[in-house]
Order: sequence, then C-alpha cells, then structure tokens
Amino acid sequence: MLKMSALNLTRHKLRTILSVLGIALGVASLIALVSVVDGIRSEISEAFSKAQGVRVGPIKAGDPIFNQIDDSWIEKIEKVQGVKVAVGNIIQVARNIEGKAQSPFNGSRFLGLDVDRIAKASSSGFSGELLEGRDFKAGDRGVVLIGKKTKADFGKFLGSNINVNGKNFRIVGVFTTGSDLLDNSILAPIDDVRDATGFPKGKISYLNAELTNPGQDTQVADRINLIYGDKVRARALSDFSSQFGQLFDSITSLVGIIASIASLVAAVGIINTMLMGVLERFREI
Repeated sequence: MLKMSALNLTRHKLRTILSVLGIALGVASLIALVSVVDGIRSEISEAFSKAQGVRVGPIKAGDPIFNQIDDSWIEKIEKVQGVKVAVGNIIQVARNIEGKAQSPFNGSRFLGLDVDRIAKASSSGFSGELLEGRDFKAGDRGVVLIGKKTKADFGKFLGSNINVNGKNFRIVGVFTTGSDLLDNSILAPIDDVRDATGFPKGKISYLNAELTNPGQDTQVADRINLIYGDKVRARALSDFSSQFGQLFDSITSLVGIIASIASLVAAVGIINTMLMGVLERFREI
C-alpha cells in the first residue's frame, strides 16, 4: 500500500508538486499574517501602556490629524481637580521631507509640543525612550526630535538638519517607542509645527493632562467628562492600550475565519488529488 502511494505521487510529478506548493504557500501565508498582526499588536500595546495621564479632544474624535479644539481648553482643564499641568499638541502628516513627497496615509507624523509647558511637567504624554541627544528645553525653536525609523529612512544623525515642509530643523535627539509605526515621527516645538503646516492659530489637535496622582487617570477623565462632556471628551491614556487590544482581537478573529476558509479549500484540493489518483489506478486496485 505504501509503495503504491509513493509510486502514485511520482507518476504525475507536476500535479504533485503544484498540490504540495499550493498547500505550503497557503499555510506559510497564514502563519506570516498572524505573526504580523500579533507583532504590531504587541508593539503598539507596549508603547501605549507606558503612557500616563489623560488626553482631551473633540467629542467626535477620529484620527488626531483631523481634530481641532480651542487652545483655551488648556487653562480650563488645568483647573480640574487632579490635573497638575495640561500640554497642548498639534499633529499633522508631513507633506514632504528632504524634498520627497510623503503619503498622507503612512507618511511621517509631524507632532508639535508646547515645550514651555512640558518644562513644568514630568511628561508630555508622549511615551518614548531617548536614544541619543537631549529632550526639549523651554524656549526651544528650530529643533526636532526624530524617531529611530525616520533617522534610518533619511540617513540622518544627531546634529544634522532635516527639511520638513520646506523648513530646516536641527536634530537634537533621537527616540524610540519600540514600534516602527510610532518611530516614524518627528517632534518639534508647537509654534514651529504650526508655521510649517499652516495649522490655525488658537487651535490644537488635542491636549494631554499630567495628573498629581497618575493612578487616578480614569477618575480624572470621568471628572472632566462630567464637567465638560457636552463639549470635549477625555480619555485615560492607559485606556488606549486596551482599545487597541480590542481592535486587534477583531483582526485576529478575522484572520482566523480566513484561515478556516483557506484550510477548507486546501482540504478540498487534497481530497480531489487523492480521488483522481484512486480513479486513475482503479483497475490496478
């Protein structure tokens, strides 16, 4: 029986090779897809899990690059019990870097931070590790911190200049978040980003609030929503990790469904190959 099975596989070599190749490619693709999804999930969850504080933005907030709220909310939020200092942020996609046009979908994020207010806080809400150089100082202008991926993509180094949207900035630091997605970013003083992107004066994309007690982020977010919930929405930064986790749970489930369908198709192909082999050797059997 085993000898007959082996002979049958070699009788139609092309069909056997194509069948094995199809099954192998299908299984390999599924493994790669699941691995990529799990890898991205792990990187983003780890990066956001380090963030502390509360983020305040529009009620109907989507992608931060499309959000705008009045910067007057900074003083209002600072008066809420439990808030130590609020830091305004602007986030946009760089239109071009070093004269090269950037995709609006996966181009480098250009993030503006209020460096004077950051000097009063222990954290701006940005969860990154400084690899080289220094952090921002009060009064900084014309300088940037770049992500590790941005540094590699454009061949930059500490002290060199980088041109963003036609304006030159000096690189004073290189950071990493542990995620290539978030490391594709450029940080600069908020007024520099406003000038380079044309972001409206008196507006910010969102603000991060540092708390007197970081462990009470959920309570403070609820307090802000209770007072100003009809105008802005506050979320604990620690909640972003769980929200991404839920999103990737859905993606993993979708991958599982696709894998099941692919497995069914592969099984039908194997059965068909076996049936053809049996029918061709019916007289011998």
